Amino acid sequence: NAPGWGGGMAIGNNGRFKADVVNSTVRDNHAGHMGGGLRFTANNQGLSSVLNISSSSFYGNTSGDKGGAIACRLNDSIQINVNRSTIVNNTASDSGGAIYTRSYLYSEVNVLNSTISQNSAGVLAGAIYGQGYDCQFNAAGSIIAGNGGNELYNSDTVLITSLGYNVFTDSITT
Repeated sequence: NAPGWGGGMAIGNNGRFKADVVNSTVRDNHAGHMGGGLRFTANNQGLSSVLNISSSSFYGNTSGDKGGAIACRLNDSIQINVNRSTIVNNTASDSGGAIYTRSYLYSEVNVLNSTISQNSAGVLAGAIYGQGYDCQFNAAGSIIAGNGGNELYNSDTVLITSLGYNVFTDSITT
């Protein structure tokens, strides 16, 4: 697949909404712009939207710009929950080899019992890139290691919380 947005799938809506990706494999897709595997977007009109990824794997996806595996871009707030999932060997030409998120208000990325490894980005954040005013990153029981460049990057205010039993390597840049 090679569309401009969301090579494997694109999910979007106006207003607040929740999307669940469960027991899925998203593999070997390409997006010319954002979200090689998945693009999630909303005009949430002051409300928070949620993307849940559970028991799934994203492998070998590429993006010509941001979010090799997953790209989320919202006008307001976003919560991304990755649980019991694997995100490996994805590439973004610019930022966020595994996950790219941008919100004009607040972003929260929760990684629980998951592996994010061997992803790369041409400019910043082989693992997770957060862009926006406030970005919170929480991890528990996860491996976030071996991604090209710095693992985590946020362009503004970031709060990083380890909830225990994690493996991190490389660097975290804010």
